[in-house]
Amino acid sequence: MKIFKISLITAILAGFLQAGVLFTPETTVRTAMHLHTTYSYDCTYSVEEIVARAKAKGLDAAIITDHDLIEVKYGVFPLRRILRAGLELNSVFDAGVDKYFSEIESVQEKYPEMLVLPGVETSPFYFWETKSKALVLNDWHKHLLIFGLSAADMKKLPTTGNKNSWKYRPLLLWPLLLVLLGFLFFKRIYLVKFGVVLIIIGGIFLVNNFPFTAPDFDQYSGYQGSRPYQNVIDYTAKRGGFTVWAHPEANSNIDFPVVTSVQGRFFNLGLNLSTPPYPEAITGTENYNGINLLEEGYKTIGRCGGLWDKVLAEYSTGERKVPAFAFGETDYRKEGEGIALDGIQNVVNAKKGDKKEFLKALKDGEFYVLKKGILPAIPVLEEFSEAGNIKISMNDGSKKKLTVTLIKDGFVQQIADGITPFSMEFKVLVPEQGKSYYRLEAVLKDGGMIISNPVFIESSAEKIR
Repeated sequence: MKIFKISLITAILAGFLQAGVLFTPETTVRTAMHLHTTYSYDCTYSVEEIVARAKAKGLDAAIITDHDLIEVKYGVFPLRRILRAGLELNSVFDAGVDKYFSEIESVQEKYPEMLVLPGVETSPFYFWETKSKALVLNDWHKHLLIFGLSAADMKKLPTTGNKNSWKYRPLLLWPLLLVLLGFLFFKRIYLVKFGVVLIIIGGIFLVNNFPFTAPDFDQYSGYQGSRPYQNVIDYTAKRGGFTVWAHPEANSNIDFPVVTSVQGRFFNLGLNLSTPPYPEAITGTENYNGINLLEEGYKTIGRCGGLWDKVLAEYSTGERKVPAFAFGETDYRKEGEGIALDGIQNVVNAKKGDKKEFLKALKDGEFYVLKKGILPAIPVLEEFSEAGNIKISMNDGSKKKLTVTLIKDGFVQQIADGITPFSMEFKVLVPEQGKSYYRLEAVLKDGGMIISNPVFIESSAEKIR
């Protein structure tokens, strides 16, 4: 087994970069991801206000992901499209995708020093079922973040509620048979009444089925596993976009008791919104670009030996074609609620203001995730050189205790305690065949954290990809 030396901490923090690349002020793009504006029903700030706030906090890029569609509907069988009730709140599709993209583009022109990317947070699929006298809306909060698509492609995102993506279904024309049969009955006087009934029934169902389109997966088809989500992932990947799993360890369970009175008697007709954590989606889908490990994805997915390591190992062995990188999200809606706008950052190695280079760096994993601690100072990657001289320091020059954990192929390789500015070298073992990968976690005593993306060591080329 051949051995060569490289500054592994730096290499990992920089993702798939070649040795000798520096995280200079010009090539460090601090990015906030999963931001909501007034295009989402429960948010306070406009697109421009969000971008202005991001700039004021020292961020260089903002990936805005408003809800694409907030609409749930329940219809009574067999006339589900006529006898139905539902809820619809303001969203990107409600306001108009073109308007949404146009406003973000306008703000981008006003703030050329910032990168502002339009995206959406989508619920690809939900389904209804009845449990214990309650109507349950399942998996409504099982979300993907989508960005990097054109407005035209975004309009046709294949989700359950997006009618623009529904396909023509000839079988929905079946009521025509009833209508035709009804007219045939007119040939016999004693069957005319039956014919009229058939025509009326057929007409009602034609109205119900119009315009004879339906989604690939509807809300009455029950649990469908990973298929609806893989459908959205594949659609996005085919068009060059990004798909990132959002808050996969979040638990959303909300009860809405509905009390009604019938002839003086009260009945509790409960409505339950249930989306348990969905870590199984990480291994059950493929070809997505990443997983939001911070804030709600680290406990079972991002930890050493967790599902993220399983996915990375599958990429190393060739079972997966696309590696899943670590992302960080804020799910930001309003200052003072939840995570701060700059509380979790994706630090990308790309030229500031260069959208093409920025997207390529995200696609190649040339970034790391940063979580701020309770103190104002944040850890930064100061140097990355071929000589193996690396430094992790605080942006205000202060001394902070930290613990660095090196992980190789899902197992702890080494743990080192130190004080910033921190520097260290590791020996990288090149596998005799196949690939290995290393990744890094750095935890500060004030709660700050860095999660690197993996660096893969390839035996044949004896280089880092």
